[in-house]
Amino acid sequence: MSQNFEVEYLSTFLLSSDPLPQISGICFGPNYRLFVRVVIVNPNNKNARNVFCLVDTGSPSTFLTDECFAHLGIDTSNFRSGTIITLKIHGFVMSASLSHGHFSDVCMLGADFLVVALFQTHNSRNVPRTRLP
Repeated sequence: MSQNFEVEYLSTFLLSSDPLPQISGICFGPNYRLFVRVVIVNPNNKNARNVFCLVDTGSPSTFLTDECFAHLGIDTSNFRSGTIITLKIHGFVMSASLSHGHFSDVCMLGADFLVVALFQTHNSRNVPRTRLP
């Protein structure tokens, strides 16, 4: 995937006054799963990394791999099931847990990221929203 995104997975992203790059994505594999590149920042040490994440609208939460947490400077050895860490994911303050089960080796953006990103983006642009009945 690094070739598709033209950046190495978990490589350092240099924070600056420039805006974050636009979120880009690819459909990958025989099931055409959507993967996107986002920048994730540990607010405690300002460590920022380029991360490729599976977009899973069926998951209510966001999950990151142990490897990703380690590159962000977060030790997961004392994590218990359900431990939540607050990070900045592509500029949005978000919660993330440790990936587990079938997707333990995949970073996954859940519906929580989509809701926060859409809500904050629309509010910052003053785009009118339609309320469903």
